[in-house]
Amino acid sequence: MEQDNYSILYFILLMVFVCAVVTVFVRSVFQGLRGDPARQLLRQYGAVQRCPRAGCHTSNVAAARFCRRCGSALPPKMLSRA
Repeated sequence: MEQDNYSILYFILLMVFVCAVVTVFVRSVFQGLRGDPARQLLRQYGAVQRCPRAGCHTSNVAAARFCRRCGSALPPKMLSRA
């Protein structure tokens, strides 16, 4: 009886793990299909700026005052074409 409860628990944990792995895989595939986020921002808004913070360097809209990934303040008038 107790072994049946453990096998059900292991099965549930296995299903949660499999769902997490599948979710990560599907998200990475769709992100790869969408392309470079800097190019998407460039097409949509015309100019982008990169976050100067080490380890971030995320592309942001040129008019943004804060980085969309790390939240650090962006320096004004830092425009670049991606």
